[in-house]
Amino acid sequence: MKILLSLLLVCLLLLPLGAQTNYKTPHISSVTPNTVRAGSGAFALVVNGSNFGRNSVVRWNGADRPTVFAGAKQIKGTIGAADVAQPGVVTVVVFNYLGGTVVAKSNELRLHQ
Repeated sequence: MKILLSLLLVCLLLLPLGAQTNYKTPHISSVTPNTVRAGSGAFALVVNGSNFGRNSVVRWNGADRPTVFAGAKQIKGTIGAADVAQPGVVTVVVFNYLGGTVVAKSNELRLHQ
């Protein structure tokens, strides 16, 4: 009985490792809005694409932002007012965190005056 329980425990511990090997790279097809007025305040950034998962995170200019999983083809990131205070070009990245492995795809968004 102890051997059976030990074997079951090992299988349960290794299960997440097998799931990670088939994970696909996220793809960004569009972000909405795709331009934002600098100084306009906080907003929800909708990222459309494919291969998003519950562990996907929106990264705005190198910093993770609170992210809501809406499905394999859409996630939403909360962008704060300080993030859009100055005009420029922002890099938007979707990361899939996989137990220490990071898979990413990026897109750009313009902040205009």
